[in-house]
Amino acid sequence: MSTLAKAFVVINLLLGVAFLAVSCVLFSQQQNWKGEYNAVVEQFKQKGDEYTKKLTEQNVIMVSRQEAISRLEQGLKESEKNVVDERAKKEELARSLETQQSLLGKLETDYKGLVTNLDVARTDLANAQKRLDELEASRSDAEQKKMAAMDQVVKLTEQTADFALAIDNLKVKLDDQDRKIVTQDSIIAEYAERFPGWQPTKSKVTPPAIEARIEGVDEKTGLVMLSVGSEDQVKAGFTFYVYRNKESSGDASYVGQVEVDKVFPTKSSARINTAMSPLTIQPGDGATTRLGSY
Repeated sequence: MSTLAKAFVVINLLLGVAFLAVSCVLFSQQQNWKGEYNAVVEQFKQKGDEYTKKLTEQNVIMVSRQEAISRLEQGLKESEKNVVDERAKKEELARSLETQQSLLGKLETDYKGLVTNLDVARTDLANAQKRLDELEASRSDAEQKKMAAMDQVVKLTEQTADFALAIDNLKVKLDDQDRKIVTQDSIIAEYAERFPGWQPTKSKVTPPAIEARIEGVDEKTGLVMLSVGSEDQVKAGFTFYVYRNKESSGDASYVGQVEVDKVFPTKSSARINTAMSPLTIQPGDGATTRLGSY
């Protein structure tokens, strides 16, 4: 039952009670109850219309208020939903904040590790730079040594070229002397056969007492290299008598003789006198300019 119907029921009850009350009063006063009744009914009808009008207005107001309440409830539900959503967002933001804080902590740890690694890298770089400087210094020293060695090589090359030229000139002279020596050797051999016990004559140039060693022998050209030169007063034409020491007894035996052909500052070349050399001359044999001094 609606509120308006309930109001009508209440009004009817009130009108019935009022009618009974008026009837009782009229009956007690023995007045014209019908006229009064009609008047009272008319009054109650007017009041009922007024009440009905007021109830209608109240009902309209109540309906509008009910609608307002519904709108408020709907707004409240939406607000509650918004609150729930906001709480969910807040929780999500809180979780995101925790994640960000965790990441921040990890980043700080990584940053500290990177700083440590950077310090180590700087130390390693400094050590590497130091080693590089040392290597650069060593390279400079090696470069200087290399340049000095190259200068020596150039000098040695020049000296070798000079020696090669001198050897070429010496070979030309030796070829000329070979022809002379062949003739001389034949003459000496003839004299050796004709005069047994014949000894070779000494050099026309009387040399000082000079001791030397045979450092090299060239069997093809018949040349030997002596360990003495112009600094030891050696001159071309000097005759050296070659001897060999016996290891067992320490005595020396005659090997042969050579004649100086080319003199250098510390060395000299000499030609083997094959006619006066009964034994083969070898490197390491001794040589002297004085017979009987060995």
